[in-house]
Amino acid sequence: MEAKIFTSVEWKTTEGPAGKREVCPDAADFLVWAQELCAEYSDSTISIAQAKVLLIDKYEEFRRSAPKECRRHAGEEGHYCVWHVAFEYAYRHLRQAELRLTPPLLFLPTPPPPKQVPQVQGIWVGEEIS
Repeated sequence: MEAKIFTSVEWKTTEGPAGKREVCPDAADFLVWAQELCAEYSDSTISIAQAKVLLIDKYEEFRRSAPKECRRHAGEEGHYCVWHVAFEYAYRHLRQAELRLTPPLLFLPTPPPPKQVPQVQGIWVGEEIS
C-alpha cells in the first residue's frame, strides 16, 4: 500500500493495491504513528519484536476509539481503515525488515557432532581390582 502522511482529520484519498480509496480520519492519525514506529524500530530483531507488540497495543487502542462501522472494517471494499494501516502497512513493513535481518532457513543445518567423552586410563580410588 502506498502510504502518505496525513495531517488533517478530513477524509483523504490514497493509492493502494486496489486502486484509489479514501482513508478515514482515525486511520490517518494511526498511519502517522505507525510510520514513526516503523522508522524508529527497524534496525534490530529485538526492536522489531518490540515494535510488533507496540503496534498491536496501539491498534487495539485506536480500534476501540474508532466509530462502530470502522471497528471491524478489514475488507477490500470501501475505505482504508485502522486495520489496513496496522496490518497491510505497518506489520508488513516490520516483517519485511525482520526478514532482511534474519532470512528464513532454506534447509535444515547439519547437527553438530556428538561430544567426545575423554577416556581416562588408570586406577581410581575406591575401585576394586580383580
